[in-house]
Amino acid sequence: MEGKIIWKKEKCIDCGDCIDACPLRIIKKDSGRIVIENEYLCNRCMKCTEACPTGALEEVCREYTLQEVMEIIMQDSQYYNNSGGGVTISGGEFTLQIEFARMLLKKIKENYFNTAVETCGYTSWENFKMIKDFCDIIFYDIKLIDPAKHRKYTGVTNKIILDNFEKLLRSGSKIIIRVPLIPGVNLNEDDQLSIIGYLDDLGKKENLPTRECEIQLLPFHQMGRSKYVYLNIDYKLKNNRPAEKDEVENILKIYKDKGFNKIRIGG
Repeated sequence: MEGKIIWKKEKCIDCGDCIDACPLRIIKKDSGRIVIENEYLCNRCMKCTEACPTGALEEVCREYTLQEVMEIIMQDSQYYNNSGGGVTISGGEFTLQIEFARMLLKKIKENYFNTAVETCGYTSWENFKMIKDFCDIIFYDIKLIDPAKHRKYTGVTNKIILDNFEKLLRSGSKIIIRVPLIPGVNLNEDDQLSIIGYLDDLGKKENLPTRECEIQLLPFHQMGRSKYVYLNIDYKLKNNRPAEKDEVENILKIYKDKGFNKIRIGG
């Protein structure tokens, strides 16, 4: 993963220091934005961020070695030992860097810390086989059961996601199910009853411990919108309203009325 530079409009004083500092002369001002004209030419020297007097240009990601990550983790080792806490690998989607994730999880477990991962589940079963024995908890998204609707809103089928979910349950992995609640997408009784029915069938017909899984309802919000603006990426949900409290509490009641008591709002 290469370093990524973002531009924060609210901090920019239009001094041009970043433009002057770029040795490749590929930083320009375009339609009021500071942009890297050709991302492929940028060598991530970060001289532009160093020259920026206000922090309007900022490096937000960089490549780390396994040793560098472990050195950061070990700074909090006393806290993990005293609290029983640990390390969660999140994303993005962590399985896109599965080899590194496997090595990191294994190393963390060698130091006797708890581990967790967060995933959308859309990856090969071979990838999960590589890491599941090093995970104490797997936070697993279930967004929609209807395959056509899932493809419409995510761009992919949910067959792989549900197959992996069932295989993880059969393997004895501890799973916390996460259900994002998005107005206009799945924040409705029908879609949530479909999830409940799916989990019920797995429990009754497949004898899988779905009712032992904690469920977290995650109300949609717009707090991540600014990141898309900074990265100059179109945010497809920018016009979606946040989930209302009473809507989310109604969904919570539906689950509880169906006997799913290990459920709460929020992550």
